[in-house]
Amino acid sequence: MEKIIEINNVKKSFNNIKVLDGVTLSISKGEIYGLLGLNGSGKTTLMKIILGLIKKDFGEIKVKGSIMHDLETPKKVGAVIEYPAFYEYLDAKRNLFIFSELYDVPKTRVSDVLKLVGLDVNDKKKVKNYSMGMKQRLSIARAFLNDPDIIILDEPTNGLDPAGVVEIENLILKLAKKENKTFIITSHILSQIEKMCNRVAIISNGKIVTEGNVKTLLSSDKEQYMLEFDEYIDVHRVSKILDDLAAIKSADNNKIVIEIQKSDIGNISSVFVENHMHIKDIQKITHDLEDFFMERIKYNEN
Repeated sequence: MEKIIEINNVKKSFNNIKVLDGVTLSISKGEIYGLLGLNGSGKTTLMKIILGLIKKDFGEIKVKGSIMHDLETPKKVGAVIEYPAFYEYLDAKRNLFIFSELYDVPKTRVSDVLKLVGLDVNDKKKVKNYSMGMKQRLSIARAFLNDPDIIILDEPTNGLDPAGVVEIENLILKLAKKENKTFIITSHILSQIEKMCNRVAIISNGKIVTEGNVKTLLSSDKEQYMLEFDEYIDVHRVSKILDDLAAIKSADNNKIVIEIQKSDIGNISSVFVENHMHIKDIQKITHDLEDFFMERIKYNEN
């Protein structure tokens, strides 16, 4: 696939504190790419460097094959970074008229982008009376003004209620499909990234610790199960019974969590029957992107 953004060994420090420490990643045309990280991990800093808002200390960034110089604004890139700011005393259309002049695009484009994000073209309501969800839609409309190939959204559902979160998620998915755009999304809502993104990178302490297809990252040749027994269990005895068949991840009273190779649960059940231990209940433990994220962050910190 065509690489639309290429980031190679990018570094950035503030007051001798490393915020980005050799970040390397690439994003293909048409992807919805997720960037995950705890607060202060460097994800917003990386977005600002791509957009030419701040300088990098080292490394190279290419957008659509062209090397970007420090503080150079890439063409055909739209963005929503941090809190959406507008002229509160104007309506949506008048706000976007001002931005259309700044971006040197025809005013006819304003109606197009308002319709695109589901806002009423003829609504005279002042932006100060908009809900957070409506302001976020207006921000995305502004990002689409110059018909960008790449849209960067930094925490696009921040401050929204659950209904607003779903609304913006569905809007992004619709726009990605309908407009065939490349999206880069940062978010602290991991289930959101799992729902929307094709690929994801996890950033911790300024470094990319994992990158890949979401489904591939979550797939594993191992499974975890919670086993509940009729009576209190001796963990040492259970460990000897299981031998190399399974690893005990945790134990509490009459319950244990084990990790096994896929399809081995039948063998585990047989071993306990042979040792006169009755399993009362078996539950498979499913893992989502949040579990994977926390495991990778913990591993990187260690």
